[in-house]
Amino acid sequence: HGIDWRLLPTIALVETGGGRYSRNNNIFGWGNGRLRFPSVQSSIDIVARSMASMSCYRGKTLEGVLWTYNPVRGYTEKILNAMRNLDPD
Repeated sequence: HGIDWRLLPTIALVETGGGRYSRNNNIFGWGNGRLRFPSVQSSIDIVARSMASMSCYRGKTLEGVLWTYNPVRGYTEKILNAMRNLDPD
């Protein structure tokens, strides 16, 4: 889907401990954690596709995408730091 490979694993780690504390296969806390997915794989595909194509994310920098995903102060930097820990790239 053309998104940084580190983004979704990092969001999953921050939001649900890598899926450990997820419900209904929602490892990203998508939809404030209320949405249900038939499988973890479907959640990965749906969230990746959404972040790549939804108008609210399209054309934004990574920082802009993260702010749209979760506008809580400090969240963007928390995710970016965790992504750098996965691979400084």
